Amino acid sequence: MRRCLALLIVLAVAASAFAVHTARKKREAAYQAKLRTYSQVFHPGITRKALEDDLRSSSTNFTRLATRFDPERAPQVGDLVKLGEGTSPFGCTDAYVYVAFVFTPSTPPNPAAIQPNDSDVLERIELFSWADCL
Repeated sequence: MRRCLALLIVLAVAASAFAVHTARKKREAAYQAKLRTYSQVFHPGITRKALEDDLRSSSTNFTRLATRFDPERAPQVGDLVKLGEGTSPFGCTDAYVYVAFVFTPSTPPNPAAIQPNDSDVLERIELFSWADCL
C-alpha cells in the first residue's frame, strides 16, 4: 500500500513538472513569435519618432525605460512593449517580459540626464525581462 502511495506521489510530481515545463516552453515560443513579428515590421535605422508613431497608431502601449540593456555600454532609453507576466522564483513577486526597442542616441548622451530624442535611431530589438524582487 505504501509503495502505491509513493508511486502515485512520484507520478503526480512528474506530471506537475511536465505541465509547468510545457507551459513555460509555450510562453517562450509566444514571446519569440512576437519578437519576430516586431523585427519584421521595425528595422534598425528607423527613428524613435517613426517607431513610436507607429506603435501609437496601432494602439500599442509602450513605456520608456532608461537602463543598461547592454552592461558594456552607457545607459540607454528604450521603448518597452509588455508581452506577459508571471510569478518568478527566488523571492521575486512578479516577473515581466517585454519586447525592448533599444536606440542609439542621436546626440552624445548626458549621463546625468538621459533623455530620449525623436531622432534617436533603432539599434536592435530584443526580449527584456524585469522582476520585482524582495
